[in-house]
Amino acid sequence: MPASIKTINSYAFAECKSLRELELSPSIREIPEGCFTECDFLRKVVIPKSVLKIKKRAFYGCNLLDTVKLHDNLDYVGSQAFANCNQLRVIYIPYGLPRAKDAFDGVQVIQREHFD
Repeated sequence: MPASIKTINSYAFAECKSLRELELSPSIREIPEGCFTECDFLRKVVIPKSVLKIKKRAFYGCNLLDTVKLHDNLDYVGSQAFANCNQLRVIYIPYGLPRAKDAFDGVQVIQREHFD
């Protein structure tokens, strides 16, 4: 995604079948509601440190997403943000990251790494 992109609309890429990998623009401040919901072939997402919020259902049902690295600049991860990501096995998450209790519902994590 080009650095000139500063915002993304809610559900902008929902159900996009051609999206495999995603490196968000370093100008993005939030990932809006449902933005990448049910992108069935999305495997990898690079979330830049500029992102402060991941809103509800942002990556809901991304069935092939397998690893997520969240950073310590995040203020909040919303409800069901990564829920039902069936292949999500590794989550890198900072200690004390504020998140909805159902942010990872339906995810069977194999490895959860906490860091400061």
